[in-house]
Amino acid sequence: QRFRDHAGTSIDDLIETYGSYSGLRIARKHMGWYSKGQRGATEFRSTINRTSEEKEFKRLIDAFFLPLIEEEGSC
Repeated sequence: QRFRDHAGTSIDDLIETYGSYSGLRIARKHMGWYSKGQRGATEFRSTINRTSEEKEFKRLIDAFFLPLIEEEGSC
């Protein structure tokens, strides 16, 4: 939950500061860093790089990172 809250807030802050277009571009760069080395990261980055809708962007982040967080928590 903390990651989702942090990522969502960071994305919202980027969009508020830089506007939707530039804010999402910066967020894509950050998500690329965060996902590097994770299973499915290449496909994830490819998908978010084609996404221009804020809601869809956040949904994709949840879909990618939440299973990783849950998996880590079960270890």
